[in-house]
Order: sequence, then C-alpha cells, then structure tokens
Amino acid sequence: MGRKRGFLALEVGICVGAEVILIPEKRIKLRKLLSSWKQNAKKVKRAGIIVAAEGFGDTSQLTKRIQDQTSAEVRLSILGYAQRGGSPTARSRLLASLFAEKAVELIAAGHGNKAVGLHKG
Repeated sequence: MGRKRGFLALEVGICVGAEVILIPEKRIKLRKLLSSWKQNAKKVKRAGIIVAAEGFGDTSQLTKRIQDQTSAEVRLSILGYAQRGGSPTARSRLLASLFAEKAVELIAAGHGNKAVGLHKG
C-alpha cells in the first residue's frame, strides 16, 4: 500500500518508532540510508525498523543490499493488505454506521460525489 503516496507508511513509521521511513515522494540514496543505519549501530542499538511504502521501490532488493553492506541481520516483512485484517473495534463499527447514514442522507438530498469523514474529532 502506498504506491503513489507515503502517508500511511509515514504514520506507521512514526507510531512504531522507525529509524527510517521510505516514501515515494522523497527518495533517499542507499548511501545515506546505510550511513543512518551505521550511526544507530554506533549507539549500540541492537535492532532497527525501516518502514517503506510500496511505491518506494523493490524492498526485497533493498533488504539484500543492506544485508550485503552491513553486518546487520535484515528481515523483510511485507504487510500489504494483511494490516487491514482483524476485528473492528466498537468505535470503528459506530463510525462506519454514522458515515453510512450521512452518505445516504447526502445521496437522498441529491449531493453525489462527496466524501464522508471526521472533522475535529
């Protein structure tokens, strides 16, 4: 996910405390990424997280290059649509019902081509 935009990867990266977040809107050279990784190793960090949006590029190739050029053990996990799984929370169910109700009201009033969402909470 995030073929053209990296906002999901950016938010996930911030939430998990990733050391590096790779998004299609802002390219980074492998040299710079490796430099950042090596600086973390000097801080005696035993692990690091890189979050990459789909549109950033070939993450399997990136994983191999990082592994080849560092002494780090590198693991690749592609979440994709799996992250959409799981049971919805009560709040998710409530919001879905409220959004659906508002969408039907808009359509019934002749206001098509609209999006429904939260504003200010």
